[in-house]
Amino acid sequence: FKDPERLLITPGLRVTPVRIVDELDTISFDPRIIARAKVVKGGFVKAATGIYSQPPQSFEAYHPNPDIRTELVNERAWTSTLGYEQQLTQGLSVELEVFTKDLDNLIVSNRELQSLSTDQFNTNEGVGRVKGLEFMLRQAAINQTFGWVSYTLSKSERRDYPDSEWVLFDFDQTHILTVVGGYKLPYGIEASGRFQYVTGNPYTPYAGGVYDIDQNFYTAFSSGDTNSERLPSFVALDLR
Repeated sequence: FKDPERLLITPGLRVTPVRIVDELDTISFDPRIIARAKVVKGGFVKAATGIYSQPPQSFEAYHPNPDIRTELVNERAWTSTLGYEQQLTQGLSVELEVFTKDLDNLIVSNRELQSLSTDQFNTNEGVGRVKGLEFMLRQAAINQTFGWVSYTLSKSERRDYPDSEWVLFDFDQTHILTVVGGYKLPYGIEASGRFQYVTGNPYTPYAGGVYDIDQNFYTAFSSGDTNSERLPSFVALDLR
């Protein structure tokens, strides 16, 4: 384009071949595109969409029988974002962005497993969905004061099997707030601090379990739905 400051479109393609000897061969083709357009003085609309793939981990593809090669394929996410960025003053900018993710081919345990010696341990039956928004107010380090405020609101869910209920991901965090500030003092000295608040991760409550002495293993009994409760929120204050 003649004027990349006004409109810039960047397409791309990532090709990822993966081979785990005697267990797995996969290849992914991930097209992506990013666009950025200037709409007013100091204001830009940004958009992006694309596919992101993750190959099975070695322990997911492992099978003790060397004659069994896994039929797993790469986990995949279609990610899209739309946002607006505005330059307020020199070094001070604000940005708001919404995002969605549609996930499929998530690797889950094979609940139809009949024989450890012949059946595949894992399958690609899982799906997921993520949505949310991000806000950032940032002061660049062009004078004595610098820092930013960022906030993310999101929800991430997954369904492991076609007839399963939607549940929260293990690392779903509804609110993430970060405040960073700093000041440049004379003689090269710099003072800064960071405050962070993060919603606690979900977990499944358990009422107890039965100990299998032969296998040295506990079988737990749930007292609630999967990931129906949360750990306490995480709060941190760092001074530097």
